[in-house]
Amino acid sequence: MNHYSNFRFILGILIHPSQVWLRIREFRRIAFQPPSTERVPTDELPDVELIPVLSDKLLQDRLVALYRRNPSPYVHGPKSIKQLQEALDGGIRYFLVRNNDGEYVGARAFDPTKNMIQNAVSDYRHRQKGYYLASGLELRRLLASEGGTEVQSNVMRSNVRVQRTLRAAGWTLKPHPNNPDLIRATIRLDS
Repeated sequence: MNHYSNFRFILGILIHPSQVWLRIREFRRIAFQPPSTERVPTDELPDVELIPVLSDKLLQDRLVALYRRNPSPYVHGPKSIKQLQEALDGGIRYFLVRNNDGEYVGARAFDPTKNMIQNAVSDYRHRQKGYYLASGLELRRLLASEGGTEVQSNVMRSNVRVQRTLRAAGWTLKPHPNNPDLIRATIRLDS
């Protein structure tokens, strides 16, 4: 991790002391998970539904609560209604991810001005169940149905776990053209 990520990790522990073990466990998993070399079987992913977060106050509250409840040095989602509204006003599209049991298990965001998927988060209680990949696949299907052909995402260079997951899901990873701390991931929507 870089210095900024270390600072955010320590700050997250201070702000959310009840999540100390969860955060340490997550970073151990990031560091020691073996690389994925096989293609991810998408027919084995759980079913999810993307719920657009627009002007619905209840959905906005749930989205903000989800980002607050899941602090991470890798996710910079809106932690207040004001931040969310500014992002929505700027054109960013936010989605809550709901599973078959009706639980909100994560969130996704897409910035159409940059053609960039960003701020993906899975709730700590629902990690390692395939919701991250399933929601990413659903978002790509939605964007393809709207005429998109390719999307990108930025990944912190230190977040090797997500890099492994993206590679296994068919994304192409290259160094970011302007920021050495980032990796640029790209995928065609027809793949």
